[in-house]
Amino acid sequence: MNHESKRSRIDLTLFWILFYFIAYIVLLKYVGEVVGAITIAFFFALIVDVIADYIQKFFKIKRRLSSIIAGIIFFGLMVYAIYNIVPISIDEGKKIYNFLTGVEIPQEDNITSEILSTVLKTAGDFFNRILLDAINYIGKQFSNIMTGLILLIVASIYMTTLRPKLKMLIPRIFPNSNIRKTMSFFSKVYGEVRLFVSGQLITAFLVGLITYFGMLISGIPYAGFLGVLAGITDFIPFFGVIITAIPSLLLGFSNGGIYGLIKVIIVLVVANQLEMWLLSPKIASQRVRINWFLILVTMLIFAKIIGIIGVLISVPILIFFKNFWKYYMEEILKNT
Repeated sequence: MNHESKRSRIDLTLFWILFYFIAYIVLLKYVGEVVGAITIAFFFALIVDVIADYIQKFFKIKRRLSSIIAGIIFFGLMVYAIYNIVPISIDEGKKIYNFLTGVEIPQEDNITSEILSTVLKTAGDFFNRILLDAINYIGKQFSNIMTGLILLIVASIYMTTLRPKLKMLIPRIFPNSNIRKTMSFFSKVYGEVRLFVSGQLITAFLVGLITYFGMLISGIPYAGFLGVLAGITDFIPFFGVIITAIPSLLLGFSNGGIYGLIKVIIVLVVANQLEMWLLSPKIASQRVRINWFLILVTMLIFAKIIGIIGVLISVPILIFFKNFWKYYMEEILKNT
């Protein structure tokens, strides 16, 4: 009788967990603006929490003070990167446009000069159109972007204060279940996600340093900004390097021509390859033992289903199901 009752409780907990997970994915798909913002805020809160740990251990200060300092550092760097990426990209784009439209074509060969003039004019018009579209879009969306950023910061701070109270909610949202086991399950998932975030933080810091020194040695201006941008966007797998590449390539070309462009490409490729083949696998393997190919496939699947938020939550979802299988499915299979 006790054995049957135990199996019943385990099955009920399993279905509750699956129900909440499916509900989360559905809401993320169809109400992405709200649920996605909450998800990002949760990640931000984790990042600030991990930074606070490092500060507390290094400076031997109280937790509350270290959390405040960590929040100022992380959100300050984020605001700095967002505030600078748009004007720098537009200014460098204007330089490239002026360069393309100001090139004088030799008239020795009429056919060749006509072709070159057409190519340069097309390229100049292309850059001009991109700049105008970017300026118009930013003008229309600037208030929304800043409002969204402020809401994310507030939500992240709220998530940090709410986290200790979540344990009290588990008995309410998982009725008639094995509460001790459920709390152990979520504690394990949270701990591993936190370890994953701490590993990402170390990787992001190293990628930022590599980018900064690479740009500095290459003579590319705004090396500090590019280093900060590379570190901040490194939390977005695959897409982060694209965000960093846009202003980097513009700066490289406008300040060094083709050679400047080649230097920037080399720096970005070196930073990306070091992260992909050395930093991320080594750091992640010491924290969350999940096969890199499985991570890649999961990222692609959730990116297709949900979008960029899907890329962000792919590894936490793998951590979730790894522990779900260990805590619930293995026991059910043993009892069948």
